[in-house]
Amino acid sequence: MADMLVELNKAIDAAGLTDPRFAATIELARQYAELLDEVGVEELPKVGPLLLSALDKLGLTATGKLAKGGEPDAGKPANPLDELRRKREQRNAS
Repeated sequence: MADMLVELNKAIDAAGLTDPRFAATIELARQYAELLDEVGVEELPKVGPLLLSALDKLGLTATGKLAKGGEPDAGKPANPLDELRRKREQRNAS
């Protein structure tokens, strides 16, 4: 398995997540990634969804990017429900 913590830190740096409001979620994601590095794939079914949820909240997944108004990963169709949620959030923010 790849070094999850190293890859996570690269993604965080690339996304420019420097806002202190993200600090707790970033730390949580780092703890999950470190745990996966330590225990390996045996714990992936338990820890993987938790890490994925944290990544999503940080906008580091295609779904998370859509929720934040970004573009989904190329070649992956957008989820219609996510698009409706995004539009509703924009309406409510006005």
